[in-house]
Amino acid sequence: RYNLALSELDNSGGKATLEAAKIFVKYHQAEAAKNNAEMDKLADEASALLETESNITDPSFVVILSLIYLNQERYEDSMKLLALHPQNIECIAIMTQAYLMINRVDMAEQLLARSKKQFEESPIYQLAEAWVCLFVGGKKNDRAFYTFDELGQLISSPSVKLMNCQAISKLHLNQYPEAEGILLEAMDKESSNADTLVNMNICSILMEKDAETLNRLKSQLEDQHPNIAFVADINKKAALFDELANKFAA
Repeated sequence: RYNLALSELDNSGGKATLEAAKIFVKYHQAEAAKNNAEMDKLADEASALLETESNITDPSFVVILSLIYLNQERYEDSMKLLALHPQNIECIAIMTQAYLMINRVDMAEQLLARSKKQFEESPIYQLAEAWVCLFVGGKKNDRAFYTFDELGQLISSPSVKLMNCQAISKLHLNQYPEAEGILLEAMDKESSNADTLVNMNICSILMEKDAETLNRLKSQLEDQHPNIAFVADINKKAALFDELANKFAA
């Protein structure tokens, strides 16, 4: 799919935004291959496009570069770019994501409050607001689910990503069987989706499924998506646990 996207972009001319889009695709291709050196190189190539100052006047260009920077954990660089377009809903949504990634839920809430009057009818705004609600938690978990549910009703067939949002909100509400049902529907649509498999693993643990089921789901995730952050984090924690266990056993 990466090569298909690149072939389409190769036939689309040489605008800076399209060049940034090519880098974005190549970046995720390198990420899938776990090629960190190539990812860093591509991030530098993206940064080089900033040397032409007029490029930052295009919000789409800014969105692409800011997403690369977020993935690189270059939060400040990403937010500086996004701040150039305070009236663009995509930039506002990604800025919200950046705040959540650095655990500044308060700043995310303030940003959305300032933008509410102008963009509250936008599905992008509603998605961002729902995710902030999940981070706040408590009574706002209900609000997040209803937002995701209403967005799903606007289209004939909700996307797998939106279904995962619905399932996550159900997990936050401790409604595990309902979350599992949504995830099973998502798996029927796309059985190998990484987000669905991750959330199904989490849901099954919370539901205290038997060891055979848990091992099967974990193996399925590791086999199909060995390089994603969730798997890397589990393996890191497992190695740390073994290390500590050996120390105490010695």
